[in-house]
Amino acid sequence: MPEYLTPVNGWLYALSLIGFLIMPPVLLGFRFFRPRRFPWSRVLLLIALVGWTLFNGLVHFRSARWADSVREAGYTPTTEDSQALLEGRSQRMALYLGWAYALGWSFPWLLAYGSWQLHRRRAAF
Repeated sequence: MPEYLTPVNGWLYALSLIGFLIMPPVLLGFRFFRPRRFPWSRVLLLIALVGWTLFNGLVHFRSARWADSVREAGYTPTTEDSQALLEGRSQRMALYLGWAYALGWSFPWLLAYGSWQLHRRRAAF
């Protein structure tokens, strides 16, 4: 990989991480302000798809940046974990289970949103 792409990997990793972390509150904000346009099925589908994409970007760019730094140093890792990272095992796992990580990260946000809506409805009566 060319040298000029190494800082890009870092920036794209940071953007993927930030997007992954703020995705649930943003989508739940859309659900709050436009409940008819964003039903629960659409919110959960967007969480799974967008979260899967962002999680895959996060894993890919972290691995690319780490592999670049290892190659630049001329170091050959000997541990099994280091070899697995260079071979892309974590990237394959993210391809299969990225949606589960996204739903898992969104679960506390969904609980907080649901409890707040329940509290709001009870206060209205």
